[in-house]
Amino acid sequence: MNGRNGPRILITRLSHIGDCLLTLPLAVELRRQYPDCHLAWLTEPAAEPLLRLHPDIDEVFVAPRGWLLQWKTASRLRRTLRERKFDLTFDPQGLLKSSSAAYLSGARRRVGFTGEFGREGSTFLNNRLVLPRSSHLVDRTLELLDSIPLPRTCGPVDLHLPLCNVALQKMQPLLATLSNRFVVLNPGGNWPSKRWSMQNFAALAERIRLDLGLIPLVVWGGAEESAMADEIVAASFGAASKAPPTSLRELAVILSAAECFVGGDTGPLHLAEASGTHCVALHGPTRPEDSGVYGPQHISIQRHYQQGTRRQRRNGTNWAMQAITVDEVFEAICSLRKATSTGSVRSPVQRHQVA
Repeated sequence: MNGRNGPRILITRLSHIGDCLLTLPLAVELRRQYPDCHLAWLTEPAAEPLLRLHPDIDEVFVAPRGWLLQWKTASRLRRTLRERKFDLTFDPQGLLKSSSAAYLSGARRRVGFTGEFGREGSTFLNNRLVLPRSSHLVDRTLELLDSIPLPRTCGPVDLHLPLCNVALQKMQPLLATLSNRFVVLNPGGNWPSKRWSMQNFAALAERIRLDLGLIPLVVWGGAEESAMADEIVAASFGAASKAPPTSLRELAVILSAAECFVGGDTGPLHLAEASGTHCVALHGPTRPEDSGVYGPQHISIQRHYQQGTRRQRRNGTNWAMQAITVDEVFEAICSLRKATSTGSVRSPVQRHQVA
């Protein structure tokens, strides 16, 4: 622990990686409002290596998945959090697990959402409730600051995540072979309904290689996505290259050097965003205005919105993603490259046709 003398604050955003990254502006603004605070974050294991890189976060606690159903684990976490004597908690996730962690910390002021974003009984455990007006996760998370006594003086939204020096050194040989002239393709998605087809990625890779002279680099994580990358490389007749296995920190280094990133609404998309890379985001069962890339330096494409409950959208087919054509994704890449070379300011391109 450090020697800060300000209030002791805990953020309880446990999952997912992309949502954790989109919550980083809350940490930045809390540091701006309370420069001498002790700022801690409770998360699940997946996001922990990235959060530890952020200069505004003093301490990261890790809770294993399912911890709330394990009495010994929950008791141990309660003891650890109470030792820190937190004054204030922020629950941007609005679930039972995140609000329970806030409650177990012993903090007297526990800020969370009411309305549709205060779910699973979290409104009973949080005691300072905010009804958000904004749709996007970044904006509505920052609205939690309306509950604190200081006037809000928010500066520009800061999603930047520093790179790890060890990972940077390890990835240098790969980046040297790519000569910083490559586009990252990410075929994975935590929901099958978020995935564009491997055939589309392969066709896109051919056009990137032949028409732009850039290397399409397919990134992946785990055995299933490794097989996807192999399929894209084979179907593109070798136009695409498969990235080596990487940690999240190493992936961030690769993403930071790419000309742009193409992929669905999942963790690597927001890691690319946080690494300073321009993104072409493909949306089907989620809306760009809710959880997409943030700011005018990116392009989001959505032909249809796959409606239904979260469970229905997660378990549905990827028909809405398949409505996105290779031509319009390639056009978006070209638009980003042109805007980057001219230094022009872009507005996000969002095509919506609700089915």
